[in-house]
Amino acid sequence: MNPEFRSLTAVCVVEDNSKCPLGYTPISKTHDQEVEADLWKDGFFGRRVTRYVCISKSQGRPEHVIAAVQIINDRELPPEGFSIIQSTVDTTQKPFQKKQLCFKLAHFRTNAESIIDIMILSKFKVPPGYDHIGEINGMHFCVRKISAITRLSSPSLSYGIMPGAGSALYPQIQHSMNDLQLNTNGNANGNPGVFGTERIINSAPSSPAVYPGQPHPTYNSTTISSLSGLEGVPLNLREDLVPRNGELPFGRRQVFPSFPIKTEADLEREFSYDFRTEREVLIEIS
Repeated sequence: MNPEFRSLTAVCVVEDNSKCPLGYTPISKTHDQEVEADLWKDGFFGRRVTRYVCISKSQGRPEHVIAAVQIINDRELPPEGFSIIQSTVDTTQKPFQKKQLCFKLAHFRTNAESIIDIMILSKFKVPPGYDHIGEINGMHFCVRKISAITRLSSPSLSYGIMPGAGSALYPQIQHSMNDLQLNTNGNANGNPGVFGTERIINSAPSSPAVYPGQPHPTYNSTTISSLSGLEGVPLNLREDLVPRNGELPFGRRQVFPSFPIKTEADLEREFSYDFRTEREVLIEIS
């Protein structure tokens, strides 16, 4: 089965996206603006609290898929057949403020449609093919549904990453690819091969290797993977900016001003306002 059409089988919430369970992928960025998809609204004081949704296409109840996802109010009862995410899997804390995320499981053979993707957006602009289901902490949730017939019969998505043969942008791509034989030993004696193929292949940057024990890869709000233009490109400082013996090069040293750290009592004392004038004005005009 095409991975793009595999249904979601499980969903959970974590406080730390680096502690996403095995087999899950965290949605750490919004799809439209690539900002952090944190679903918890922090107060002005205290430590920072975060919440991230994680999805899976392999974990969960055997032979069951997620048929529907809904967002309801905090004290609202879930619809019939739906289950509520009651706590974070890594810290067992309350998952959201004022909202609840619930989902419905169904057997993959008996269900007419299922969810294949969950997308989080910063702004309410629903992409084609997705349905808006609500918002949590100002982040908009969209889901992509697919029927069982389409999931089992279609070879690829209509908006697949590679263009189809005969498209307007690449009308000859299929014909050209059929003529190529990727044999790097081609020469002038008639041996099969394409001149320069070896040089082109070897010059392409390779993607960073993934080793056991590394954190789970972050999830950029869609289950369809892609490569960015910076894959494999090294990022280095200019020579005149590289520290030597713990010191910046001559002329680059900069002294940063110190800022006083104010307590909550200091802020209350400095910025408190009793609205006395406003009250006197209201008394006079009433």
